[in-house]
Amino acid sequence: MGGIDWGDAPTWFAGVFAALAAYYTRGMLRSQRKQIDEQRQFIAAQSANLTLERRELEAIAAERREGQARAVRLQSIADLVLVYNESPAAIRDVTCFVDSREAGGTNVARIADAASNLGMAIRAVPDWPVPVDVPPGSLAAFDRTRHADVRVLFTDSAGVRWSLDEHNELGPAEPGRD
Repeated sequence: MGGIDWGDAPTWFAGVFAALAAYYTRGMLRSQRKQIDEQRQFIAAQSANLTLERRELEAIAAERREGQARAVRLQSIADLVLVYNESPAAIRDVTCFVDSREAGGTNVARIADAASNLGMAIRAVPDWPVPVDVPPGSLAAFDRTRHADVRVLFTDSAGVRWSLDEHNELGPAEPGRD
């Protein structure tokens, strides 16, 4: 055994270099895995935040969508149905339905400022429904047969059709019911 066999030295250097490269690569992979895990945690936190923000925006949009409709109320007094528009915008196509077994009666819709005396007749027609538009701060009065269930349909300024019953329960109007 005399000295170094230089024919094997390059193989040794290549082996040592390959081992160092593998060790370095292993460290890089660990570092990248750590970064990927941190990114996944960050993305999960962002996703949770976006979900909460989306829910909040949906709630705000629903409140905006329902806000005007909630400012409309119905009151039945003797043979009148009063529809108050206390919203800042007009409601359109206000229609009063009376579910009664009795037929007949004069069906008159009147629009007036909420503070006035309902004296201004808008239209008188012999058949239901009577669609009218009600400006903000005004009310519509519909004649009705006593002791009958009442339902009012109207369209808000966003074009959404709503149904309001005599207990002031509000909901989206069912298609085909008006």
